[in-house]
Amino acid sequence: MIAASYVFAFPSLYMILSEKRKDRQLAFHAAQALLLWLLIAALLVILRIVVNFVLSSVNIPLLDRVTGLAAFIFWLYGVYCAALFLQGKDVKIPLIAPLADRLA
Repeated sequence: MIAASYVFAFPSLYMILSEKRKDRQLAFHAAQALLLWLLIAALLVILRIVVNFVLSSVNIPLLDRVTGLAAFIFWLYGVYCAALFLQGKDVKIPLIAPLADRLA
């Protein structure tokens, strides 16, 4: 369930809102994964605004695909974090882990 929360956003939300939050390790990884997904969403919205602004002033072919490529790269990072967790390694994402530790 923890590995799935790094790949998809909904398992982490479920773990935070349910009784499973009592497990410290599970709560930490659920909070970290949820913060990662929120950061990804915020970055994609900002990127989309920048791309739309550039496209409104200059016509650059394929610039519209940047948002989709960035989303795929961020999702691959979530898959990488899930793979590290499944290998038994402790996953601590820089800048997100201290906040997730306080939330857990």
